[in-house]
Amino acid sequence: ARINLTLEYSACNEVCLPARTNLHMTLAPDVKPEPRDVETIRAHLARAPGANGRDGLNIRQIHSKRAGEITVSARASQALQNPEIIIETPWETHFVPARVRMNVDRTTAEFDFSLSGRDPRSPFPPQVPEGSIRVTLADGARAVERVLPMP
Repeated sequence: ARINLTLEYSACNEVCLPARTNLHMTLAPDVKPEPRDVETIRAHLARAPGANGRDGLNIRQIHSKRAGEITVSARASQALQNPEIIIETPWETHFVPARVRMNVDRTTAEFDFSLSGRDPRSPFPPQVPEGSIRVTLADGARAVERVLPMP
């Protein structure tokens, strides 16, 4: 069996840097995985972001009030502890990490982002096809993602 994997990811600190890696592997047909490897893979898959709504997390909407700024709204069935938002776009765009506003019981939050390195003369938002922004909400071991149209 041959496995081909294209991995797109971002390395983030104060700014996220997108990266892409292509991996190729050929497996012998008679090789069986070790049970501990199967459990390790299952444990990591359980931590991968799930569909919107899993684990009580919901990315509600994304909107823009001013050029160069966007807000992501989220809701949780249990109080958010240390929520983070990651925004991925298909073009060379980087968003400065969010300022977070939460309600008293910490079940709704708004994350404000501004576009990093933006030329103030360029229009924002850019004209891109619907469904072009992938938003990931992580809160400890819980994580969901959703693809949304650019506001």
